[in-house]
Amino acid sequence: MNRENLMSYLITMWGIQDSLLQSYRNLFLTSQSITFAIAVSVVSVSSHIWIFLALLLLFIGIFMIVYLWIPICKRRGYDVWFFHLNLLYFREGKLIAVSNRNRVQIKSISEEDISSIFISFKNWQSMSIKDREFFMKHDKNGKMLMESKTRVKLEKHLPRTFIILWAILGVFMVIKMLYGIE
Repeated sequence: MNRENLMSYLITMWGIQDSLLQSYRNLFLTSQSITFAIAVSVVSVSSHIWIFLALLLLFIGIFMIVYLWIPICKRRGYDVWFFHLNLLYFREGKLIAVSNRNRVQIKSISEEDISSIFISFKNWQSMSIKDREFFMKHDKNGKMLMESKTRVKLEKHLPRTFIILWAILGVFMVIKMLYGIE
């Protein structure tokens, strides 16, 4: 495979992974917003019996953040970084190779082709987040990618903001139940 086709493949795969990440973020943001709006509506206009529905929505909302939103977007974010790193190394005539034993190496382009990039990507996906993070922190290009302020805001601060909103709603529900506020 020539360099132009390989570059085109890397750009296409980076675009696909980034598009999936954006779609997942949109899905989680929308589902959180709708679930939270329903819970607030139930709490604000309903009697104590309906508070239990809002409490159930609170637990579902927090579960979605902690066990779905954060881990799924974090893993997909590392998938985006895999192809972004390959694009950065491509400039130097190198690519990332990940063995089935989760050993990450930087190799010369002549040793790689599309099928081995795909295999490396599947091996990358099978690595734990801790192993991926370790590699990124100790790689010159990986460090640079991990310093993205937008990425930190979207992956850490936005989910935490929703957790804080859910906690505030939970406190309000407890106050409403204890003091009989209608």
